[in-house]
Amino acid sequence: MKLQIHLGVGLDGEAVTWEPNGNVQLAITGQSGQGKSYKLCDMMLQLSTQGVHTIVLDGSGEFGPDASGKPAAWPPRGTRFLDISSPELPVGTFFPWAMPSGKMESMEQCARRAAGTLKQLFHLGGNQYSYLKKVCASCLADSQELSFSWITESLTETTQSAQPAGECTPEESTEVKLAVSLLPKLDVLSDFPDTNPHWFQPFATPGTTVIDIQDVLDPYLLKTILEILLGNLWTQKVRSHTGCPLVLVFDECQDLNFKSGSILDRILRKGRKYEIAGWFSTQWFKDEAMTKALGQTAADIFFRPALRDCKKTASLLAPNDRELYEACLEALDSLRPGQFFFYDREEPILVDGWERKD
Repeated sequence: MKLQIHLGVGLDGEAVTWEPNGNVQLAITGQSGQGKSYKLCDMMLQLSTQGVHTIVLDGSGEFGPDASGKPAAWPPRGTRFLDISSPELPVGTFFPWAMPSGKMESMEQCARRAAGTLKQLFHLGGNQYSYLKKVCASCLADSQELSFSWITESLTETTQSAQPAGECTPEESTEVKLAVSLLPKLDVLSDFPDTNPHWFQPFATPGTTVIDIQDVLDPYLLKTILEILLGNLWTQKVRSHTGCPLVLVFDECQDLNFKSGSILDRILRKGRKYEIAGWFSTQWFKDEAMTKALGQTAADIFFRPALRDCKKTASLLAPNDRELYEACLEALDSLRPGQFFFYDREEPILVDGWERKD
């Protein structure tokens, strides 16, 4: 993936341009009100003319069609605006994933992953997890995909077909009790319908899609549905071997799952091989897993951080140079909205992102 992104103007008055070749992963940090969203919109407008499909996971509502304080040309022409519960998105269905080796998950692996995902979401006990894995495997035996509605239907059939007390085996009685305990939990997933079978087609051509995720208030549920959505996107892109490059833009990403083995970790480590890139916008680095994962990006943009994060940000800009560290620390505290440091693992550059030099 080759891009050319105009960032703004440097201290010398010359245009600053980012021209990544291959690795297009990017992290953008800074406290609220410093210009992160504006700069992202400006950069995504440039992506819209370079043969890329950009997918925005909008956690703040700042990228919608009526959002204020954005570049005049925002949104790009033809932008799709979707809610996370739209059937046009692969959220309500588990598809077998493409593995790192290039092979596809077996039905057993997919059932185990689906049950494990729901176990984490609902904090299930061991017996509930084992039974749910059995239900998932049974559903997959009849199809190549596994939707929330199929799981719910299977559990409902178990409860409705139960024999009267005293006429069923101990195993059947246990399964009925487990099904009854799981059904209320799955109610939260009823907002996510089965996936449209042609969902991937729009993502295979250049364009922009903004997905509103701000109404998913439960952080565990948000992590779950994004893991499903991104995993399905990953698999279709890997399997198709065609289509345009994908840039996934994560707004307010500090609450997402960056742990080793997560789909975000996979995108950061292996995305360039399949022309999938992540742009991650956050107010702060929440934990060590996030800091380590985003250390794999090709470049960083640092807007003015909160006071508590100034020293950490300066150390990221100048990891082995004490004099440069002190200079960056002083400069970070004086950054105005729209100004930022651009750092592509060479010497950091101070940029005014609201000044254009064409």
